[in-house]
Amino acid sequence: TTAGTLEDLIVYLTSENTSDISFRDSFVLTHPTFVDPIKLVQLLCDRWSSLEEENSTGSQQDFTNTKLKPIRIKIMGFVKIWADHFPRLFLQDEFLSALNDLSALVSEGMGEKVYKQFTESIVNSSKHSRTKKRILQSILELSPTKDSDCVKFILENEPEVIAQQITLVDHQIFCNIAISELLNKSWTRKETKLK
Repeated sequence: TTAGTLEDLIVYLTSENTSDISFRDSFVLTHPTFVDPIKLVQLLCDRWSSLEEENSTGSQQDFTNTKLKPIRIKIMGFVKIWADHFPRLFLQDEFLSALNDLSALVSEGMGEKVYKQFTESIVNSSKHSRTKKRILQSILELSPTKDSDCVKFILENEPEVIAQQITLVDHQIFCNIAISELLNKSWTRKETKLK
């Protein structure tokens, strides 16, 4: 295996030629172990801005449609997924101050309509996360003692909420997976598969 600089990882993460969802998800979930979030926002801003200098040949419209927009859309998509997974981070003043720099680039480079969609998606991710947390707290406070309580709970809640709660039951198991196992995709090796 080879290693890359953090800047190389950002380039790969936002490449217009690659769509490695597994890498993106691993990156967003493990980034706190190797980069400060404010530094990550700065690197995303640098990536956004450095694209302007890359058009050495060809028409501006071709460059914009084939390289510039796809990369910028990936940057915005990454930030939304980041907000989904780390909503409390997106409520911290210092982080939001750094994120304002990226938001300004979005506004300038993609237009007011895209900027509005971008900021709304971040806000909605935060709200959705808080709603899920409130639902979880409510459910944890319920401790059904009778089977009829369980049936009532299932009948009164949306399937998505029930599925979320079943997933949370397994959460502790998944928390025991080491980052190295995740990054090395240990579950794909023959010796680690269950028989």
